[in-house]
Amino acid sequence: MAAKTNHNQKNITLSACDNEFTFQVCREDYNKLINRLNPNNKTGPMHNFLVATVEAAHKDKLLALLAAQPGAEVALGSALVEEYTPDLDVVVKKS
Repeated sequence: MAAKTNHNQKNITLSACDNEFTFQVCREDYNKLINRLNPNNKTGPMHNFLVATVEAAHKDKLLALLAAQPGAEVALGSALVEEYTPDLDVVVKKS
């Protein structure tokens, strides 16, 4: 398997349940998540996204939190995606 590139990489720290988690997210990670999300499958891709991008030192704490808190994958994953993606001012003009 080829190594990930760090294209558009951002280090993002989230705090949840008295723990801090640092994630290293790049475009490849983000694209993989978006491509795997579908209406009937959100928690699995979010879980994989979080585990794949969290710093190794935080992985055990993250896995414990995900196991203990229902919906934590979606809450943390959504916050991470929101922080990673740019705030674009998009306007659709009528033709």
